[in-house]
Amino acid sequence: MESSDSELEESEKDSSETSPSSLFNNSEADVTFISADKIVFKIHSKYFEATSGGFAVPEYTLVEEPVDLAESGEVLEILFQYIHPPSELGKFLQPSVMDLDTDLFFEVAKAAEKYIVYSVMNMCIMRMQFTLYESHPIAVLNHAANHNYEELADLAAPNTIPCSLEEILEGLTNPCVAVQWFKYYSRWVQLQKTVVELMRQAELSYPECRQHTTRLTMFLRNIIHDPSNVDFDLATPGLGCGYRGGCECESGKWKTRIENEVEAIPNFSEIT
Repeated sequence: MESSDSELEESEKDSSETSPSSLFNNSEADVTFISADKIVFKIHSKYFEATSGGFAVPEYTLVEEPVDLAESGEVLEILFQYIHPPSELGKFLQPSVMDLDTDLFFEVAKAAEKYIVYSVMNMCIMRMQFTLYESHPIAVLNHAANHNYEELADLAAPNTIPCSLEEILEGLTNPCVAVQWFKYYSRWVQLQKTVVELMRQAELSYPECRQHTTRLTMFLRNIIHDPSNVDFDLATPGLGCGYRGGCECESGKWKTRIENEVEAIPNFSEIT
């Protein structure tokens, strides 16, 4: 029993232990925050007003005890470097969110929105617009949809179509956004059905044209894997096609129809 009590006391001691931030540990600071992993940040409240709209400084300054925050010390240290003037210790530079590991980056982006840290919000959106909407489309769509960045959501959404449903369900944390995505996805699935029907008609029209059938099969294979991958060059008849004139005419007809179907698919932000 004594051993159990001792272990409990040791556990409680470990959970309550804190460590000071190496960058924000000024004893004269008037606001103290504690991260989820027990890192203590001492900040001057006068800097919040100009750099952030999410920290209720007057309220915090009336609280004698430190304020617990849900974010990790790693995330908060990055945010606070954009709130507090750069120090000599950091060579008077702010950290670059452009080079952050993507998992940490999206945590910082989420926290920046939560606490409305203006400069970090803008830089995170910039990085998502430049590269991450292609390499990490689900995470970008999740962030954009949750924080009403419609143009960014529309940019990322088509790149989520080839992703597995499991990845979508895990990555879209807001159930309403997930429902919106499934409605959006269904429009691309309908495009698949249209292509299959057009292929069937083409095969009936030109049963002996192997080249035409092969190209249409490749086109269908692409669009089944990714409904948004509409590569018309795969279905264009080549010089060796014995039915070149007829195939070209037929291809032109269904190419126009598919182009019209693609244009009719609404942007993600327009799905209700």
